[in-house]
Amino acid sequence: MSETALHRARPDRSSAAPADAAAPAVRRLWGVGLGAAGMLTVAAALAVLLRWPAQFGAPGRPEDVVLDAVTRGTALSPPLLLVLGFVGALWLATRRHRGYGIGCVVLVLLSAVFLVGGLGEAMAPATPDVPRVALVTSGVVSVVLAGTVVVTAVQRFLAGR
Repeated sequence: MSETALHRARPDRSSAAPADAAAPAVRRLWGVGLGAAGMLTVAAALAVLLRWPAQFGAPGRPEDVVLDAVTRGTALSPPLLLVLGFVGALWLATRRHRGYGIGCVVLVLLSAVFLVGGLGEAMAPATPDVPRVALVTSGVVSVVLAGTVVVTAVQRFLAGR
């Protein structure tokens, strides 16, 4: 055999190396994070379709719901710009390099924002534009999603590389 066909064994890549301890945490975070991002995106699309503007803070106008969906959020979801940041942090948190810690921290921080926003929507007064049941349901779902992401991101962080 030629020398190019034979490779020296690397000490850090032997076949006797232990299994990747972080793999289950990475898979769990990836599944939970993609599920959360998917649900938030579908909620935003539904709110735009039904013309349900944001209710947290000051009620939005149904005429501006598309712009609000991107920048301010809707009655059912946070701003899509934050959801994009969430997906980027999720990607970073599931990598096998030092940046995973930054991704986990950003996921926890964004989840805290989603949690506060969900609570705000759930407690917002009903308006003629958005039924009360939609506000409470979206708030509860946001809180559960945010809490689940926080737990899995912390597990991923503690699992290491």
